[in-house]
Amino acid sequence: MHTAPPPGTQHVPNKERYLIVDALHARRHYLLEALELLMRYGTLRVHGLAFGLFPNRSQPAALAAAQRVVANAVGRGFVVSADDRDSRFRYYALTAAGARFLRDEGGADDAASTIHLLKKLTRAHHREWTNICSIAAIRRGLESYAETDYYGRSFRTDLLQRFEHIPDALTFADIGNRPTAVWHEIELSRRSMRNLETRPLKADERDMSGIGKWRQLLHALRQHCVLTHNGSERRLMLVVHCASSTLLSILAKHLGLYAQGHSLKCRGGLHFEEDGASGPAQTASWATFAMPFESKGAGMLEVHFHLLPDGGKDPASIWHDNDVLPWRGVDNGFGLDDGYNEQFMVP
Repeated sequence: MHTAPPPGTQHVPNKERYLIVDALHARRHYLLEALELLMRYGTLRVHGLAFGLFPNRSQPAALAAAQRVVANAVGRGFVVSADDRDSRFRYYALTAAGARFLRDEGGADDAASTIHLLKKLTRAHHREWTNICSIAAIRRGLESYAETDYYGRSFRTDLLQRFEHIPDALTFADIGNRPTAVWHEIELSRRSMRNLETRPLKADERDMSGIGKWRQLLHALRQHCVLTHNGSERRLMLVVHCASSTLLSILAKHLGLYAQGHSLKCRGGLHFEEDGASGPAQTASWATFAMPFESKGAGMLEVHFHLLPDGGKDPASIWHDNDVLPWRGVDNGFGLDDGYNEQFMVP
């Protein structure tokens, strides 16, 4: 017959044992989360993993924790790395062993290795900005997908067929009490903006320069107006993240040329931030425009330009408290009427 122990010998839980068990659970949880991020986005740096894993921590604390998670993943053969020769940034990708672990332990039945993305890192920097943009939107409670996003592959084919273009990132949000699909474009280099003005186009030739593709994108967004997602129609909005004010001004100028060429009424313009020490600024810091959709009564296509921090050199320069991504002032919404210079045709 079981008898209760004497009053002085009551069982006391082993706190150290419970702390060890909790630590093991946490370690496994963050390992699976890190592997899932790599499965979803293909490649990430430690900062990108910290950005996705620990959004509620300070950046130094999150980076330290993410480095421990990466060390665990690398030690178990779930993750490998490669260095970009130009930027010296180190990118991580999911191995076959890591994908198998995700399938067995994380329930990701279609998990696959992403090592192939490490073989060619020419677009790794651009991909990292798109991934960070998507992660920032998700951590704010929005639904978002990046260009190479594993979870976004189901509608990428439809986007390519309808728009002949895939967004760098796509975010679904309610803006101004209207369901909206925010189409993100990341522009990092002026070289992509070269056009064919030095020679005339042939009758059956398309302008495949950066400016030509830019105008084609504007036309496609105006033509289709909405994007159907989960059974509901969402109006389209374009947000362009630029590495420099010069690039921002070039794109804004050609937006104005596009509007003039199609006889469209275009509202908005560039915004110049004044510097009290050196007088009025000569470079644009952001811009917003609105032009009518092609279908009458469909409303206006809003186009918002924002500058990436630090000239777009390093996504590690931002953190969740910067309020820069997925668009500037995300918690305050968009505005179109205050502080603009109406002259969008800039020299």
